Amino acid sequence: MNTFARIAGALLCLCLSEHALSAEFRKSSLGPSAPDLIEVAGELIQGDEAKFIETAIKSADAIVVFHSAGGNLLAGIEIGKAIRLKGFSTLVPDNMHCASACALAWLAGRVRLMSDTARVGFHAVYTSEDGETRVSSAGNAIAGAYLNQLGIPMSAIIYITGAPPDSMQWLNFADAQRVGIEVKRLNLTEDAKASQPPVQSTSSVDLLAAIAEETRNILGATNKPNDVAIAYLQQKYSEQVSYYGKSLSKASVVSDKLTFFQRWPVRNYSLVADSLRVTCDTQSTCASEGKVEWSATNPKATSQGSAAFSYGWSFEAGVWKVRSERSKVISRSVSPNGTEASGSSHLPQYHLDQSGGRVASLTNLYQGTDCHASGQTVGKVARRSFSNDGVALTGFVIEGSDGNREFVNTSVEFGALDAATAAWIRQGMNTLIREGRTAAISTKACGAAGRVLMLDSVR
Repeated sequence: MNTFARIAGALLCLCLSEHALSAEFRKSSLGPSAPDLIEVAGELIQGDEAKFIETAIKSADAIVVFHSAGGNLLAGIEIGKAIRLKGFSTLVPDNMHCASACALAWLAGRVRLMSDTARVGFHAVYTSEDGETRVSSAGNAIAGAYLNQLGIPMSAIIYITGAPPDSMQWLNFADAQRVGIEVKRLNLTEDAKASQPPVQSTSSVDLLAAIAEETRNILGATNKPNDVAIAYLQQKYSEQVSYYGKSLSKASVVSDKLTFFQRWPVRNYSLVADSLRVTCDTQSTCASEGKVEWSATNPKATSQGSAAFSYGWSFEAGVWKVRSERSKVISRSVSPNGTEASGSSHLPQYHLDQSGGRVASLTNLYQGTDCHASGQTVGKVARRSFSNDGVALTGFVIEGSDGNREFVNTSVEFGALDAATAAWIRQGMNTLIREGRTAAISTKACGAAGRVLMLDSVR
């Protein structure tokens, strides 16, 4: 009997409760020369890291199996550090889940294992006071430092910490490959095999062709009149969709599409020749990716450019549906139409670094007309100001090399942007304008006396 068959057998009698008041830990032997099996189930609380270390300290090698909705951030991180120090592997098996602080601990595995039916979920670190939930900047900084120590790439760190506290970013194999999280597939209940190869059945060619056709159809639907396009999309999305890094309902996704279609009523999206790639993990889960070139027009402006896209597909009730969608703009330009050409109608734009996972600069941020360019400044961000809810950046103090300080206001019309562009610009505002960072900015002087500085670009 191989090691993975022994794991499957051991987990058949898993009796630890996920709903315990604190996490429970159990260690069992898988036999001579095989790693130990350490099971972790339940909510992680402060002090559980010591219990884990006590359980694991004598094991020379082990596979740590998780089944937990999360819990205390520091407990999860310290368990993860112990796992990495010992060189253990981590596993979320069939039909179990590991979220939040649990998922951070799972990431520490020397080898990360996950079943097709397992769920590993991430979201931003948060605090809860007086019944109000807020993103914790300090907590996310701690999590980011830990992930950096594990060697997790920046694209993955953004993915892991991107979902707001009231939602969850559920990891799938396509996303893991895209953002750089190394994960191996392990389905214990299917003959206890260590992994499943990509689909290689006699129908695999037909399966790949079907997903390619589905992808062309959904891109083609984008070019149709708004009512026709929306009617098609209504039937093509799963009830819950990973949409540009956020877990949204189908209704929310379709609503976002409708907003975009209404803003740009004339659209022409075309698939770049030979760019489409399709892979299938199983007969019911596939992914497609490629590049498109587009032109979209409204009475005031024309937007043109190209983008890389990816869809995750699942076979549900006899129909292929989109379970995840992402895209990354490669190039984009917006030009005014007709009489608008004399005005300043350029929308805010972002520019990525060479990795394609981090915003390097933002431009055209302020659209006010009662302003004039006031020059460029290079200085350190000394302090930031936020809206009453503590979420939206409203301005910051920048200190020049001569010690002089100026307050710069920020105001971006996110309502004029599609969801993907808005997400990248929000990310850029958070990373490029952070306290202690040296930033190069250009501003506009606004108001009757030109004394109000508005941020127009930053890098």
